[in-house]
Amino acid sequence: VGGGIWHTENAGDSWTLLTPDITSMATSSLAMAPSNTDVIYAGTGEGIGSLPAIMGTGIYKSTDRGKTWNVLEQTANNNDFAYISRIIINPDDENEVLVCTRSKRFGGSRSSRIYKSTDGGITWDSKLSRNNTLIQQLVASPHDFNIQYATLNRVGVYRSTNAGETWSPI
Repeated sequence: VGGGIWHTENAGDSWTLLTPDITSMATSSLAMAPSNTDVIYAGTGEGIGSLPAIMGTGIYKSTDRGKTWNVLEQTANNNDFAYISRIIINPDDENEVLVCTRSKRFGGSRSSRIYKSTDGGITWDSKLSRNNTLIQQLVASPHDFNIQYATLNRVGVYRSTNAGETWSPI
């Protein structure tokens, strides 16, 4: 997880580092927009919780298929975006993005959240939040982006039927 984002054009015979300027090389999640494959989001920080986990510096976005990357300002060095475990993108809208995150531990507590952006990562709204429970996985139905599932460690599975706006246990 500590090696950044790499690219190959010859089935892995040689590789090129695409992220030499990203301050956190702990790239833990990548998602390419199906509606515009020039757009890729990268989450940093080891989100599943290994020890010692490499802390991230936010979510990065490329609009040129990975050649250049810019941190999404609201996530930059923001404790709520310290560890990103998953990113999903609406297949019909490159600007609708959901991520599951974990904050850095302060004292005995840390939070895990699902955040949603509808403006390509400029702003983020918390849609599900839990203290001391890790939200580990986030997936959308391949047939309907409105149907999404999230796993909460030692709790179970939650579902959204409105593209991540609200969540209920199942």
